[in-house]
Amino acid sequence: MKQQEKMQRVQNVKKKFLLIVLICSINFGYSQKKLEGTYSICNNVVDNGKCLKFQFLKNGIFKRNTTGELGEIDYGEGHYLIKNDSLVLNYDLTELKESSRYKFKSYNNSKDSIQVKIKIQDFNNTLWAFSTVSTSQNYTIEANENGIALLKFKKQKGKQKIDIFNICCGNYSIIINKKLNYEIDVFIKYGLENSLAFKNDIVKYKIIKLSKEEIKLKIKSGIMVLKKKI
Repeated sequence: MKQQEKMQRVQNVKKKFLLIVLICSINFGYSQKKLEGTYSICNNVVDNGKCLKFQFLKNGIFKRNTTGELGEIDYGEGHYLIKNDSLVLNYDLTELKESSRYKFKSYNNSKDSIQVKIKIQDFNNTLWAFSTVSTSQNYTIEANENGIALLKFKKQKGKQKIDIFNICCGNYSIIINKKLNYEIDVFIKYGLENSLAFKNDIVKYKIIKLSKEEIKLKIKSGIMVLKKKI
């Protein structure tokens, strides 16, 4: 009888051991509950490359940033957690950045034409020379070495759209009244005109693999593999 009890205990121990091995094998890919370091994925397509980067901190905070040929594409910050088989990103700490903007003064006179003086610069007040300025009436000029473009139109009723283009930053548009004269200071954000902010959003990714070297996540378009930056 004692021998049978001993054999039964041995079998029970084996069953528990096999159960532990099975659980560990199922969860091996995402057994890590904390992340630390920077993980990224880049496509190096010529003239259209971009890099998505996630920085995970010890305190449960992450930072997201995507950059491309022309600067920042998107950004975000918040808290993260690993729950069951998922990585949950809560963009609850994102601070919004200022986009390109302008300020203007307008005036009227008795002339039959209007003048629009535009000074183009970045947020550090560095003048941007040779930006292209165009209108919806196929009127195009180039800003001079001081970042100033001077436009003249026939005075009439209605609105006029003015587009400012710089090779590093894309387009920025202004709408003016065609009966008024203007002096306009344009402040353009370096990089893309308006990088996309992720804020007040919770995103959940299914984890395929999670290790110190890489993270594999299930996304709508397939699998995203983030490699750890050393």
